[in-house]
Amino acid sequence: MSRRRDLDGWAQALDVRTDDEAIVELAHLSQVVRGLQNDFGAVCDRLRGVDERGIAARAADSLDGVQDGLFWVKRDFLLHERGM
Repeated sequence: MSRRRDLDGWAQALDVRTDDEAIVELAHLSQVVRGLQNDFGAVCDRLRGVDERGIAARAADSLDGVQDGLFWVKRDFLLHERGM
């Protein structure tokens, strides 16, 4: 769970003032990442070499990590940990 100051940093980075605005921005970012995952998946399907597929798998894992991180930060904002 994020502490209040962590969420304050996220709010500042997202350029929002309230938790609700942060949730909207994080949802938007999640949609962007989901689109990237879909696009990247299509590229991966066309890769033939073992080495290329391994590199692509690591990149896909990174996108999954981004999606997971966004989920947890959004969850903390949903709990209104900052009280705003």
